[in-house]
Amino acid sequence: MSSFIISEALDLLSKTDIPFRFSGNEKVIIKCANSIDSLSKNALSFFRRNDVDSYRKNFNQTNLVVLKPEADINLPPGNFIFVENPSLVFNIIGILLKEKAKVTIDPTANIHDKSIIGKSTSVGAYCSIGSNVKIGDNCIIMDTCTINNADIGNNTIIHSGTRIGNPGLGSYLDKKGKYHDFPHFGKVIIGNRVVIQDNTVINQGTLNNTIIEEDTRIGPLTCIGHGVRIGKSCFVSQSVTIAGSVAIGNFVKIWGNASIRDGILVGNGSTIGMGAVVVKNIPENESWVGNPAKKM
Repeated sequence: MSSFIISEALDLLSKTDIPFRFSGNEKVIIKCANSIDSLSKNALSFFRRNDVDSYRKNFNQTNLVVLKPEADINLPPGNFIFVENPSLVFNIIGILLKEKAKVTIDPTANIHDKSIIGKSTSVGAYCSIGSNVKIGDNCIIMDTCTINNADIGNNTIIHSGTRIGNPGLGSYLDKKGKYHDFPHFGKVIIGNRVVIQDNTVINQGTLNNTIIEEDTRIGPLTCIGHGVRIGKSCFVSQSVTIAGSVAIGNFVKIWGNASIRDGILVGNGSTIGMGAVVVKNIPENESWVGNPAKKM
């Protein structure tokens, strides 16, 4: 684990548009991160609520704690960042404690000589990268991923066991009982700064590309069908199933184990609850839950 001086965290925050206020000593060194109920020396922590009374005894002058402004009442001496969204700020400055990963192409990775791998991109053990693949700069492709028929932007992270760009399920039965599989001609297009977690499957497009736009987060064990379009800055939780040709707007949240049938439209800023089964289009800025899903 790395370490940082509080002034470095304040400099990082000052480059964002997040209003904050600091109280304490900017020269203190932070070496680790703890929960607020088990703070050690030189630790970073945060608290989402206002009622910090039961935790005041844990604060000391070597910690850095991110709190809501309303919590600034009779606090003991210490180092505090006051901000409306402590969770967000903890995420931003907590990265200072992470060691920078070394850029490596593991010798066991099978990378086609016609694929394009960008600058400072790492590829993990036993990955398979096909010929029709372009991966941007500063990406991290973790162990045992398979990537075919895909263009991936810069600064994207793909976690272990993910499968991208293979054909999806699209078969039609003739009168003789024989299945005919739909041919896939498209690609998977993934934007900048996307994170795709473990064992997710993203199918190759058929006639249209499968697209995941910038800054979106995809949880583990999620299945995304062919021709799906997911907008920018979406949050797709674990074990979500999105059938083919679904179009999802920007800033959409889809919680765990939700399912969306093929061809559905989900408007910008909407939320789909845990376990919801979506069989109708969802307008912008609405929350839908249940099976079948309905507006809350």
